[in-house]
Parts: sequence; structure tokens; C-alpha cells
Amino acid sequence: MTATQRFCNSRGQTYARITPDGILVKNEKQKDRLNILDKKGYAVDVALLNQAMEYNATALEIKETTLTGSQRIYRASLTDLRKYSKVVTLAGVSRYAFSLAIFNLISGTPEPWQIAEHGKWLASQKEAPTAREEQPQQQQASLFCDQELQNLAQMGRWD
Repeated sequence: MTATQRFCNSRGQTYARITPDGILVKNEKQKDRLNILDKKGYAVDVALLNQAMEYNATALEIKETTLTGSQRIYRASLTDLRKYSKVVTLAGVSRYAFSLAIFNLISGTPEPWQIAEHGKWLASQKEAPTAREEQPQQQQASLFCDQELQNLAQMGRWD
């Protein structure tokens, strides 16, 4: 697959790329997962994510080499990544640290904890009220009917 943009380190090696369909692809090794996330996540440089978004990337795909040498592919939207990660400073660089629980496993065999934690994360997304649901219903009272005003006051919608 041809990349539309490559990101290289100081030695000229590509460490990430953006595909023509707007996916930021990074290769990772399971052994390099973060201790601060109980070895259940990674971190991406804030600067890299910002640049990727400037190139209209919409998702992050992690190609992970497991401890046994097999491969897993995870994918999450960049919006979710920024929303559900924590900015930390690692080795003097600001990074988004995130759990793999927010990612969809595209291919490979999941670890038992991944199934449970991804399920919990999905359930929390369904339970979280949207901004529209959180707004109280407003009703217009008639100027000439005391009964409507009393009903609104009893329902706790009288300001």
C-alpha cells in the first residue's frame, strides 16, 4: 500500500505513515507496551498525531508484533484516541498514552483481557448520555393558564 506521507526518525527510518485512505499506521512490539498502562497500551507523540490530522488522517492503526512473533492489527479513530487518552511526558516528549481497549481488533488473536475491557469500553459508550439527552426538556407555559404553571412547578421545571 502506498503511503501519502511518511514520518522518519533522525536516522531516516520510517516509523509511521499515512495511507491514501487516511489511516496513520504505526508498527509496535508487544514487549514495548507501557508499564504505566499495565502493559495494555501504547503512546503516540502529540506532534505526530497533530501532523497526521493536518494530513486529514482519521484513524490510527497499530500493527503489533506479539511476543510469539504473530501479528495483531488494531484500529481506532483519532477522535476517540484523543478523547480517551491521557497526555503524558515520556523521555521529555508529550505523548497521548492510551489503552488498547478503545481499539477494534482488525486481525489477530485477542488476549483475554482485551475482550473483557473492550466490551466494558463499548458498554460505557452506550451508557454515556449525549449532550442532547443531558439537556432538560423545556416547555412553554401559556400566559393565561395557571394550571400549566402549577404543573411545570411540580415537575421541577420552574426556574
